[in-house]
Amino acid sequence: MEQGEGYADPWPGKQASEYSKIYKEQITKGKSEIFAHKYADLMASKEYTELGCYAEAIEYEKALNEGFSERYASSFAMHLSEYIANYFTNYEETINNKLVILERERLNKMYEHLK
Repeated sequence: MEQGEGYADPWPGKQASEYSKIYKEQITKGKSEIFAHKYADLMASKEYTELGCYAEAIEYEKALNEGFSERYASSFAMHLSEYIANYFTNYEETINNKLVILERERLNKMYEHLK
């Protein structure tokens, strides 16, 4: 087993503190509780880029607001955010981008059973 693999964060208080700080910042900026929670959770983990966290949080929120299940929203948002983080430098570039539209359609079909 690789070091760190399967082990709890040795500083869970630090991660919780970071989550709380980020969550409050997002709420202050006018973001929804859904977005703020997802974004803060991802950012506090320090496993993803800022763009990946932002894209996942916003796509997760959109899917839930459109009435999709939590499983669908989570899976769809995670995979679309990976695509966005790998091929774009900011989220605004993805709006109405033909490649992102195609990826959305592909993922929508892939996760249709979770709706």
